[in-house]
Amino acid sequence: MAKNDLVVAWLNDAHAMENSIIEVLEKQVDLASDHPAVQSGIQRHLDQTRGHAETVKSCLSQLGESPSGIKSGLASTEASSRARRWEQPRTIW
Repeated sequence: MAKNDLVVAWLNDAHAMENSIIEVLEKQVDLASDHPAVQSGIQRHLDQTRGHAETVKSCLSQLGESPSGIKSGLASTEASSRARRWEQPRTIW
């Protein structure tokens, strides 16, 4: 294993996780439209998470790498699943 392989693998994991969180937060922003204070907090979190993803992408670029399409695709599939669960009606007892 090359010296940077472990760091690159970790950065790819981190980038995929940040992007999956972005997908979930985007859906949550839409779902919180009736609650402006909550929506504002989620939007702020979304903006910060986008910044994190860009920072990780920049780190990969500095190492001569780019984000893994495979890891990003798998994370996106998981995020879509999570977002769909948020769409389900919830009954409060």
